[in-house]
Amino acid sequence: MSKQVLDRILREIQQGKYFSIMIDETTDISKLEQVSLVVRYTNDQFKVHEGFMGFARTTEMTGEALFNLLLEWLKKLNLDVKNIVAQSYDGASPMQGEYKGVAARLKQIAPCGIYIHCNGHILNLCLVDVSTRVSSIRNNFGIVSSLYNLIENSAKRHAIFEEIQEEAGLQSLTIKQMSDTRWTCRWDCLKVVLIRYPQIISTLQLIEAPESHLLLHSMESFDFVFHLFIMSEIYLLTNILSKYLQSSQISISQALKQVKMTVDTLKSLRNETEFERFYSKALQMCEENEIDPPKVQRKKKVPARLGGGDKDSTDLNIKDHYRINTYYAVLDTIITSIENRFDENMIHDILLMEKLFLTK
Repeated sequence: MSKQVLDRILREIQQGKYFSIMIDETTDISKLEQVSLVVRYTNDQFKVHEGFMGFARTTEMTGEALFNLLLEWLKKLNLDVKNIVAQSYDGASPMQGEYKGVAARLKQIAPCGIYIHCNGHILNLCLVDVSTRVSSIRNNFGIVSSLYNLIENSAKRHAIFEEIQEEAGLQSLTIKQMSDTRWTCRWDCLKVVLIRYPQIISTLQLIEAPESHLLLHSMESFDFVFHLFIMSEIYLLTNILSKYLQSSQISISQALKQVKMTVDTLKSLRNETEFERFYSKALQMCEENEIDPPKVQRKKKVPARLGGGDKDSTDLNIKDHYRINTYYAVLDTIITSIENRFDENMIHDILLMEKLFLTK
């Protein structure tokens, strides 16, 4: 059956002649390296199709090894490498390396094969930027990751969490593991922590382990709750975008239109009214769970010998701190990252080509 499906796909590709390729590498459960190949092509009506060609094992992950594997693969499929008009991979150096990566090597024998950085991977990097540049976000993800390890890596502790949810008349949910490679999937984890926050706190109070006390101290704070609300909103929006970008039927112009809509939505959150909404929700959750409100930061005086005199070193109150140093900082980082990373010259060239082919 699989051979019949593959043969049908190959006939369709050969009828259209030109095609693009997408390659991704991963490690399977047996710790062996695997490479997947997907071919993207169109029919005479410019309808886009994608065909999965299969997996191939490899012992090396160098640009040269992956390039040779690709050539051998295409040869077995009877696909002419010179008919490749585009190639898309993640941003790993073996794939996109300027001189020795697969993209550069393929370009030498298939000059029309322009390289496009996978849009889904670009979005992933944008979310990594937020965690890298905003330390408080990085710290919060560390707390959530530790929470998963404590509860879900133990059948006994998970059973406690499950029982507490059932006693509250709630559907039993599992805390999701946060992927280090698919950051957009972190929404699933954040969602559970947000909607099951009281039950998670109760679970930690019953678990007799040093880690549970540390997590309680970290999670029973306005700082954690406020960050949880912000990141849940941002990851919800980017998760919607991520799923859209994974569609096999969209064009580059449709993809960029959706990217712009996401950026516009994020920008619409950057104002005092929206900040107040998040701040109030965080305060309400803290009140419902008997958590102290944020404390006013003690203003430090600069010594007179340093030119300070009686003047305070900062005029920021606690609310200003969360608005400027957290809320606006997170939004500015994700907005700037998305705008910059999706603003590649090659993308605009492809947009012009798309208009040329699709204009009637």
